[in-house]
Amino acid sequence: LKDASGASKLSFVGLRLGATLAAQAAAARSDVAGVVLWDPVVDGAAYVAEVPDGPLVAHHRPSVDVLFRSVAEAAGQNAVGVILTGMGEDGARGLVDMRRAGAYTIAEDESTAVVYGMPAAALRMGGVHASLPLDLIAPRITRLVQDPRP
Repeated sequence: LKDASGASKLSFVGLRLGATLAAQAAAARSDVAGVVLWDPVVDGAAYVAEVPDGPLVAHHRPSVDVLFRSVAEAAGQNAVGVILTGMGEDGARGLVDMRRAGAYTIAEDESTAVVYGMPAAALRMGGVHASLPLDLIAPRITRLVQDPRP
């Protein structure tokens, strides 16, 4: 979130889907092109996460764990990880990896989560700095970008 001089840096994450996943997404929503493109307005890093057609990871494709591990390796302390409502544990181990790499991590609080499985697993595994209700997550991310880490 900050460069060596302390200036705020924003990172953008895009998702590039494999051919099969892109076709499935396009079939589900006509406005999905399979590639997310952006034009960064501010100086920062741009990351593209590719989701190739391939085997399931922990019963999922795309897997949140794989995404979060990639972010931990590529961005380390310059990332913020957020895990929201969801069933199971996908993403929990990856969020732990992000926290260990220095990223600030947030889980949706049980009070607003429709299904508390994924956030609860991340909390139980020690991957969460803050557990927040949904309406407080965006303000926390904004503060993290603008101010030094808590």
